[in-house]
Formats: sequence, C-alpha cells, structure tokens
Amino acid sequence: MDELKSAREQQKRRDERADGSVLLKLSGKIHKQLESIARSRGVPPKKMLNEMIEQAHRDFVANEQHKTRS
Repeated sequence: MDELKSAREQQKRRDERADGSVLLKLSGKIHKQLESIARSRGVPPKKMLNEMIEQAHRDFVANEQHKTRS
C-alpha cells in the first residue's frame, strides 16, 4: 500500500515539473508564513510565491536599469 502511495506521489511531482518547475524546500516557519499570506489573499501558496518572486524580479530589473542610467 505504501509503495502505491509513494509511486502516486512521485508521478504527481514529475507531472508538476513537466512545466519546467523545480522542487523547492522551504523551512517550516517560512512555509507557514507563505500559507498565511496566501490565505489572506485567497490564492494558493504556490501562486503567491510565484507572484512574490516575479514582483521582486521586476523591482530588481528596474533598479538595475536605473543604476546603469545614472
């Protein structure tokens, strides 16, 4: 029974990574904080994390462009 469950979980992980995603381990504290933020905004934690990273990257790129213009 455990082998079947393990095989199903492994296949699920493979399917999730088919879109180019990677496994990311978060500490328990950070995971709880992410879940709290996501819940308050009504979105899944994975989507919340993606949005936070995309925004941070946009800010980083804009800051780098500003530096090169100065």
